[in-house]
Amino acid sequence: MEATRVQIHTAGKPVNGVVAIANGHFTRQHRADTAVVGVDQLWVDVGASSRAEVEKLGIALLDPVIPDRAPWTWSSFASGPGAATRAGCAAVATAAQGTVGSGETIFIISTQHVFGWNGLTGALRRVGPVNELSIIDVSTRTTVAQAKVIVPKSRYTGSLVESVSGADARALLQSVAQAAGVTLAADVAWMAPAAAPPSVRIPRTDAYEATEKLVTTLLDLPGVPGHEWRVRNAIRASLPKWAADRAVVDSSGNLIVAVGPDKDSVAFVAHTDEVSFEVDSILPDGHVTLTKKGGVIPSAWEGQPAMLVFDPDATGNTNEALRGVFVPRETARGKAPPRLLAWFGLDGAALAARGVKTGAAVLGLKRAARLAGTRVTGRSSDDRTGSSALVLAAQKIDPTKLNHKVILVWTTGEEGGLLGARAFAARSGAGLRRVYAIDTFV
Repeated sequence: MEATRVQIHTAGKPVNGVVAIANGHFTRQHRADTAVVGVDQLWVDVGASSRAEVEKLGIALLDPVIPDRAPWTWSSFASGPGAATRAGCAAVATAAQGTVGSGETIFIISTQHVFGWNGLTGALRRVGPVNELSIIDVSTRTTVAQAKVIVPKSRYTGSLVESVSGADARALLQSVAQAAGVTLAADVAWMAPAAAPPSVRIPRTDAYEATEKLVTTLLDLPGVPGHEWRVRNAIRASLPKWAADRAVVDSSGNLIVAVGPDKDSVAFVAHTDEVSFEVDSILPDGHVTLTKKGGVIPSAWEGQPAMLVFDPDATGNTNEALRGVFVPRETARGKAPPRLLAWFGLDGAALAARGVKTGAAVLGLKRAARLAGTRVTGRSSDDRTGSSALVLAAQKIDPTKLNHKVILVWTTGEEGGLLGARAFAARSGAGLRRVYAIDTFV
């Protein structure tokens, strides 16, 4: 759960939060932290700075805290916490639309399963004696006596990316219908609640609106080292006209804006890439091994959504990103997985046919969110915050009033070894009076 977005369901409205994790810059100091993290070691940041601010948000003891996960579909799968039991609920609700062959069939979608089937027990007491009881559960070891258990087929059961395929969901529906003694129409439509509206950032009404919009826009763009063109293009599009007209991209992919008289040159440097991965190898079954780019903390990626993004081809076209998961272990004896794999629901041949090759860019789901006050959370705050700061500075600069040269530089490959910064320094470093690194220490 470390580094995972959560929501706290208060008596009023949900409150966004994120589970804290040790700073990646202090990896050496945490080498001895090998134990699996339990709930007692988790701290949730909601953007508040005091107990009073937390209470003002409506947060109280015993408020439910759940992973904040948008619906995640990939290949033929739907995934999320409790995906198999959700499929079971959908199967029960859909089977209830069928025609009962004989007798009476009662369909129950129960609550509080984890507390010993409290909801089901209460419902059965109200219903009275039944001849047969079928339960849809992820385990055959049910505490309900004399019950037939139908187990939904799922992958990565119990993880944040528990996944059910469309074919297995349909097979589950047929099993439920058979146990219920109902006949379903051949074209029966799944019963499901109305889809939640897509999450849309609500504009702020204070002076921070433009800043937050810029930061969250950059946060949600993929910028794997060496594949940073989307971020660079967005930064260039956000510059004022005077800066956009002067902007150049060097052979390393750095975006550079120089302005002012050619003396006492000062450079301000941020970077456009982020901690992430590249494909190291493609296994025949489609699992891909990964090369770390930057200070990756593997436990923060395991069991999370994965995306494989493409660069433009020779014609300028960019293939649609592949969605998948960072594969979780079945059991964990230590905090960090010995090897992190990603899977996109395709075998090796199918991946190759889709244009996947060694060196392809892989990263997590990008979905920035507002916390309390002026805080936001999102992957790649290091260094989209610094990149945003340089853009905002450019918007404030009056180039006619400068009495020395100012160089704004958005460098590439910082997480891959300061590659863009080294290239810029080799070409321009000797002529600089001072350099300021606008990097984000998160």
